[in-house]
Amino acid sequence: MNVLTFDVALAAKLKRSWRRAGGTEYDLDLLAESDQLALIMQVLRGHAEIQLVTHVIDANKRPMESYYKISKHEEQGEITWSEAGHTVLGENEERIFVPYNGTVLEYLVEYPILIPNEWKGHKVLFLGTKYWHRSFMAKFASYYYKYLTFDSKHDCWVDGAENTVWVPQELRP
Repeated sequence: MNVLTFDVALAAKLKRSWRRAGGTEYDLDLLAESDQLALIMQVLRGHAEIQLVTHVIDANKRPMESYYKISKHEEQGEITWSEAGHTVLGENEERIFVPYNGTVLEYLVEYPILIPNEWKGHKVLFLGTKYWHRSFMAKFASYYYKYLTFDSKHDCWVDGAENTVWVPQELRP
């Protein structure tokens, strides 16, 4: 029988190691809630290897259209997404404005683990793609930028669209 004794000294040692590795409480929670720990045990016992993944986003590709149609799409080449450094054009209490286009937003929706933790609590507007929509009530089309925001009630990231009037004039592409 395998009995786990987890005393205070061992917990402190694990905590120091976790901090050295740059781990956060959020990371630890993800590890505890997923099956990843079983895979890590296989690595520790020499039965598996870890292969690092490089996330390269083809930001020349146009995002998918649905309810909102693309008015303007800025091709941005290949973007290698990493934890270190993301360009922010500006921010206020509620919103963060990033230069990335809708293709990057779609990629982050598919891989939400890549979304920076510091974006939580904000609407993150992606200014590289401008959308339009014309409702049956409106005489003219309205323009929008898509955004990501964290839904704490459901513990997940969701995307939406917000009218361009919320973007400061000096940040508009």
